[in-house]
Amino acid sequence: MSGSSRLGSYVADRRLDVLGAVAGLLVAVVLFPMRFLASQIYVETIPIVVGSACLLYLLTVREDVRETDLPELSGGFARFAPGVVVAGIGVMAALAAVSGRRTVGFLALAAVVAAGILIQIAFVAEEQLDVRVLLVQILGLAFVVRFTALYLTPGLVGIDSWSHLYEFADAILADHSLAAIGDTKYFTAPLYHLLVVTAAEVLGVSLRRGLFLSLGVLMALSVLFVYVTARFFVPVRWALFGTAMFAVSDQAVRWSIHVIPTSLGLFFFGAIVYALARLFYTESPRRNVALVVVFSVAIVLTHQVSSFIMLVLVGAGVFAQLLVRFSGRWSLGPLAPPGGGEGANEVGNSDAAGAGVGASQVNLLGVLAFDLGLLVIMWSITPYGDDSFLRTVLDWLVLTLADSAGFLNLAGSAGASTGDAGAEPSLLADIATYLDAGGILLLLFVTVLGSLVALGRSQARQRAYTFVGAIAIMLAFAFVLPLFGIRTFLPSRWFAFLHVLMVVVGAIGLYHLSRTLPREVAVALVVMFAATFSAVMVFSVSGTRDNPVVSSERTRYAYTESELAAVRTIGDVRPNSAERLYTDHPYKAVFRRTEAHPSATLELTAGGRPIAGTDVRVYRRYQSDGGARFEGPDGFAPIRHLSEREVCGARASNVYSNGDVRMCLAE
Repeated sequence: MSGSSRLGSYVADRRLDVLGAVAGLLVAVVLFPMRFLASQIYVETIPIVVGSACLLYLLTVREDVRETDLPELSGGFARFAPGVVVAGIGVMAALAAVSGRRTVGFLALAAVVAAGILIQIAFVAEEQLDVRVLLVQILGLAFVVRFTALYLTPGLVGIDSWSHLYEFADAILADHSLAAIGDTKYFTAPLYHLLVVTAAEVLGVSLRRGLFLSLGVLMALSVLFVYVTARFFVPVRWALFGTAMFAVSDQAVRWSIHVIPTSLGLFFFGAIVYALARLFYTESPRRNVALVVVFSVAIVLTHQVSSFIMLVLVGAGVFAQLLVRFSGRWSLGPLAPPGGGEGANEVGNSDAAGAGVGASQVNLLGVLAFDLGLLVIMWSITPYGDDSFLRTVLDWLVLTLADSAGFLNLAGSAGASTGDAGAEPSLLADIATYLDAGGILLLLFVTVLGSLVALGRSQARQRAYTFVGAIAIMLAFAFVLPLFGIRTFLPSRWFAFLHVLMVVVGAIGLYHLSRTLPREVAVALVVMFAATFSAVMVFSVSGTRDNPVVSSERTRYAYTESELAAVRTIGDVRPNSAERLYTDHPYKAVFRRTEAHPSATLELTAGGRPIAGTDVRVYRRYQSDGGARFEGPDGFAPIRHLSEREVCGARASNVYSNGDVRMCLAE
């Protein structure tokens, strides 16, 4: 017998999920020493998270483990809990309205409400599990968390949103033609801008309100894509659990309050994930393929990065298709748990079984060819600088590989370090770092579990390989490539798309634990997960960019009324000035993107003093106690608090001041 045949027989005699868990555990052990080579939160924690999940899975798939169910709370709880949750959501809205922003108290109450919804879903009696009531609670929480940030923040949250609304959409509205943005990359991806302009025109409101009432609403409703997708994989209870997780996911909230083309791309991505699930589980292939194609075209016409992520998802489906097809030649039959167990229909989802298991193999080659061809054509005709978008991106990639790629080249990556080089990070900085990373790490833990469960199902090979493979590839783009200094693919944009898949697969993992762990352990784990996940997601900086919890260590990407008034007034005082003003990041972006005044980031010396030649400076109080960023000798410096005297100097002349913002001519 040849070596390959012996290997095939060895693998065929063993369960794929167990092999995967053992491999994951070994990889985690091998990667663990990397924590001694780099001080980066994900380098330090991901091996531990993956290894723990694989070890726990191996403990729960022993043949002597008996399946159990979570205990059910009394009927009085089911009648009482929804009223308490709705009241909590109402108090959240009132608290935000009175405070004028989302405060720490608002976020704490949001975490409690989210945990209450998750616990209610997990423990309410089966016969009293009312899907409509629970979906109303989830949607209510999603809308309040998002719309309080949108409507109570003066102007807009974020940086890019100012350009998209007041440069591109405003130009289209004024000219009633896409020719107004003909020299930008959005000329071939204008769906976002057309949606905003159409909403503003039809509803008779400003562009800002048109954005909120169109895409803002769609982003809150996008949580429903998670529910209808998860219903194909798990029972109703755990589909609702995954939906509630996504409703408070920091990345989902981030792109629901910083509403740009990435947001609409995320909405269409959720639709594509649902259409693919339908393709695997229902017997209407033409209709479902048409859905995938329609949403693929929509995402290509919306956002370039989102469309590339969509291509990765479809490519994972094709890879799964080929893997299943060729596995037969390697004598790798359907690998299932002994005795069938949960493998009869996914993970016990009777609805999915009742709908039919769908095609044993789904051919996605045609969809991939169409999407890839459309993407290449559109990117080839998309203007970007002096060349096409496709050529520019390829040039960037080649330049990155030649100049900056290297193992553990983490400079500039998110969370690359926990503090200033050569200085110990403060306690607040450590808290902020773990708040930022805690949500994705918890989600990764249950996703690894869910992936192993999916790989062990006898009827789920192409489906499992597609979703698990897509998650693995996307995690590589988000975490692995940045380890080698490759950030051309904008890794921070991938997390929200990952969350769509991870909450679905994570729900599978939680369902598995609820049935295989001892009842007392399962109850404690679900309660702890609900409370911890809700807290870290709600308090994470990604979901609180309008008003971060640790405000002195994280940058606020929103502005006060006085700060925006200063932008307008300075633009009026110096309407035709070609001289740059220097201020902090991100405040400088508002000046530039609203075309109020040329601006740049204030540069500091190694000693923290503004360099010479930056004569026109703008100070705001936030620079003294917030997370304002300045340029250092080697790029962005760590957050540094500067006083008005340090920014302007002792004898600077005053050009403008409104009490919170001062424009000065340095001495």
